[in-house]
Amino acid sequence: MAHFSHAYHEGCSIYFTFAGFAPSFEKNLILHREIWDNALKATAEAGGTLSHHHGVGSLKAQALVNQLGPLMDWFRKTKNILDPEGILNPGKMGL
Repeated sequence: MAHFSHAYHEGCSIYFTFAGFAPSFEKNLILHREIWDNALKATAEAGGTLSHHHGVGSLKAQALVNQLGPLMDWFRKTKNILDPEGILNPGKMGL
């Protein structure tokens, strides 16, 4: 299921809800990850992006890395300049 929200001139946000079942908690986590990985890949292939007012989050961090491509180096360098001790949001945003 999905609904559209936060309409802008450039487009809008689509909020997705997925339902699935696996026979164990661990397999459910794997299924959840596979569903999101496939959804994010399809979004990128269709020309979608990962911008949102709530941020990218841990779940979508690798998709951000994929989306930014070579800009990720610039992002890392800028983060290191602004936060040399690595104390601001450690391990977030694909860093």
